[in-house]
Amino acid sequence: MRIFVDKQGNWQPYADWQDAVVELQPDQFAFHDVDALPTERSVYIDGEFVAVDMVDDGETVDIPPIDPVAVWDAIAEQEQMIMEQQMLIEELQGKLEV
Repeated sequence: MRIFVDKQGNWQPYADWQDAVVELQPDQFAFHDVDALPTERSVYIDGEFVAVDMVDDGETVDIPPIDPVAVWDAIAEQEQMIMEQQMLIEELQGKLEV
């Protein structure tokens, strides 16, 4: 089974939209293959699931799911910025050639 993990160890089961996130931010997100998912709250650190310590009145820390719409919006925004930067570079290169 494949999981999607951020650099803090927060994880969730694989979904195909995560491919773009890992491709654009490999220093922040990665995929890992595991044999099974844990039954308790956990993080994925150094190749293994580690139970999340209990906090305040025995509650575990809820790890919020990643919003795929927000991810795609962020990707589109990054692509727009890259395109604008590329146009600026091309414009400056044209001025240098004159």
